[in-house]
Amino acid sequence: MNYEIVNILHALLAGEPVSNAEHVSLKDALKPVFFGKGFMTWARNEKRNEIKENIINEGNSLIYRASSDADMLIDSFSSMASELNQGAQLNLFYELYKIFPKFQGEALKASEIELLKIIKNALHSTDHDVRARATMLIALYAESSNSQSRKSSAGNAAEQAIELLMRSIGLIKGETYGTQFVYQGSNTDFVIPHAEDNDINSVSAFIAVQVSTNDRARLSSSELHRGAKRYLCSLNGCSASSKSTKDIGDDLAAGYLDSETYYVVIERERLAAIEDAERRLLKAKNTSKEVNAVRRLKWLRNYSINYEEFARQIKVMTIE
Repeated sequence: MNYEIVNILHALLAGEPVSNAEHVSLKDALKPVFFGKGFMTWARNEKRNEIKENIINEGNSLIYRASSDADMLIDSFSSMASELNQGAQLNLFYELYKIFPKFQGEALKASEIELLKIIKNALHSTDHDVRARATMLIALYAESSNSQSRKSSAGNAAEQAIELLMRSIGLIKGETYGTQFVYQGSNTDFVIPHAEDNDINSVSAFIAVQVSTNDRARLSSSELHRGAKRYLCSLNGCSASSKSTKDIGDDLAAGYLDSETYYVVIERERLAAIEDAERRLLKAKNTSKEVNAVRRLKWLRNYSINYEEFARQIKVMTIE
C-alpha cells in the first residue's frame, strides 16, 4: 500500500492543500481504478449491449426506408448511430456518481481497491463538499475516458454502416462478405467474398472503413495482391462527420492513386472534393506542390465513387 497516495487522496477529498506534484502522482495512481479494467469500462459494458441492440433495430428499419438510395442509407445510419451513442454516453455520465458505489473492482489490485473504497466512502459522506469533490473526481476521469470512447464508437458506427449497406443488397456475412480479414499480421475491415485469414488470392475486394480522418486506410499495402480492388469507404461529408476530403493530404491522396484505391463517399462530398482539388491545383501551379496536386485531382476524378456505385460493384462481384 502506498500510504503517500492514500494520504493525498484523503487530503484532496477533504479540501486540504495538494501540491501540483501530488496531483500528478494521484492522477497516475487512480488511472487503473477508472481505466483499463476499472470503473469506466465496467459502467460502459452495462449499457453497451442495450446501445448495440438499439442501433441494430434502427438500422434494420432504415433498410426499408432508404434501401433504394445507398448514399441516404449511409448518411442516415451514421447520424442515427452518432446520436444514439452520444446520447447514451451523456445519460451514463450523469448517472456515474450513482452507480460508482456498485463497482466492486474484482480485477483491481489490493492497493487500487483501497483507493476505490476511499472514493466510495466520500460519496456517502455527510459533508456536502466531500461528496462534491468525490463526484468531480469521477467526472474528471469519466470525461477523459469518454473522449476516447467517442472515437471508438464513431469507428464502430462506420463499420456498422458499411455492413448495413451490404446486408441491404443481399450480401451474407461469412459467405459473400467477410470481416476483419487478417493477412501477415494486419487486418482489413471487410473483404468480398468471405475468405479465410491469409487466403489472399480468394479475395476480390479489400474494403477499409474510415470515419472522417486519414488514419485507417488499412488496404494500400503493396502486400495485397493487385488482382483485387481496393476501396476506402469514408463518412467524410456525412451529417455526423466533422471532417471532409479536404483533410486528406495531397501526399496521401497521391499514394491512393498509386495503389489504385477507390474512394467511396456520398455523392455531394465526391463532387465537392473534386471541385476542391481543382482549386488546389490552380493555387499550386508552378510550385513544388503542383505534382501532388495533379495526382490528387487525378485520383478523385478516376477513383472516387458514391455508395450507390460501390454497392453495384460489390454486388456484381458476388454473382460473377
